[in-house]
Amino acid sequence: MEIKKITLVLFLFAFFSISCTDLPKNPRSVPALSGINAQGENYSFVFKNCKSTIITFGASFCPPCKIDHKILSSHYSDLTKDSLCVLYINADESLEIMANYLEKEQIPYPAIHWNYELMNDLGNPYLLPTYFVANQNGDIQVYQKGLLGKTGYKKLIEKIFQKQKILLTKKIQINL
Repeated sequence: MEIKKITLVLFLFAFFSISCTDLPKNPRSVPALSGINAQGENYSFVFKNCKSTIITFGASFCPPCKIDHKILSSHYSDLTKDSLCVLYINADESLEIMANYLEKEQIPYPAIHWNYELMNDLGNPYLLPTYFVANQNGDIQVYQKGLLGKTGYKKLIEKIFQKQKILLTKKIQINL
C-alpha cells in the first residue's frame, strides 16, 4: 500500500512539473504587432503613436468579450483624446467571422486576426478575454485575464493613467 502512495505522489509531482513548464509566459514587452485586418489587408500597429495601448484579445463566440467590448467601445472616443490607443486581436476561426462581428458590434478601434507569431509574442493567452497595456516602447505594464466589466475597466483606466503619471485633459467619467 505504501508503494502505491509513493508512486502516486511521484507521478503527481512529475505531472505537475511537466505541465507547469507548458503554461504561457507573461510577456514583458511586445514588438510592433501586425496581422490581417477585417478587409484582408496587412496591418501593423505602432506603439510610439500612443502614450499607452490597451491590447484586447477576444472573439465573437465569447460572451464576456462582447460585454467588455461594448463598454470599451462606448468610451473609445474619450480615451483616444488622451493618446490612449486600443488594438483588438480577434481569435475567431476566420476573417469573415471577425469582419461580421466587428460590423455587428460596431467596434470602432483597429482589429487584427490572430496568427501564430502574434500569439507567441503575447505569451499565447489561453483565456478570453485577455488584456494587456503597453507603453510607447511596447513594454507590458498591465496584464489582465477574464471579464473586466464596468468596475474592472474603470480600474484598468486608472492604472494606465497612474503609470503614465499624466493628468487627464478631460476627466473620463466611466459611470457604468
